[in-house]
Amino acid sequence: MLRVLFDHEALRYATYLALLGALLFVVVEARRRQRIIPVLRPLPNTTLQFTRTVAGLYRQGGSHGLIAEKKIGLFLEHLRARYHEPGLDLTDDATRERLAQKSGIPRPEIDALVRRLNFALTAPQVSDAELLALSKAINSFRQAAA
Repeated sequence: MLRVLFDHEALRYATYLALLGALLFVVVEARRRQRIIPVLRPLPNTTLQFTRTVAGLYRQGGSHGLIAEKKIGLFLEHLRARYHEPGLDLTDDATRERLAQKSGIPRPEIDALVRRLNFALTAPQVSDAELLALSKAINSFRQAAA
């Protein structure tokens, strides 16, 4: 079959040209694919640094009431998402009872937590100790309910 290609001069040159082109393609393509891939460093996660900066600004202002409001808002959103309560009104006895049943925490502890939340929301000034106690109460509820 190759004899036919090599008998005619034009077909012979075409065959050599096709073989040379295929060889050149293989060499160039192999060189392209073996190039080293540069290592890109991932961007650093600065979320924690940003959070510390914002918290520092709140603390410098001396108004712990804003921090308490944000903590309580995040906690209520956590309760809504975790226990599937669309309208979470902690002043309602039935809501607190449902929350006690869903979380597995005794009702008196829920009532104490709600009193602490209401105190932090209604107090004209929140001290460092009260903010720390509020934070510990919220964290202990989350750990006990988990």
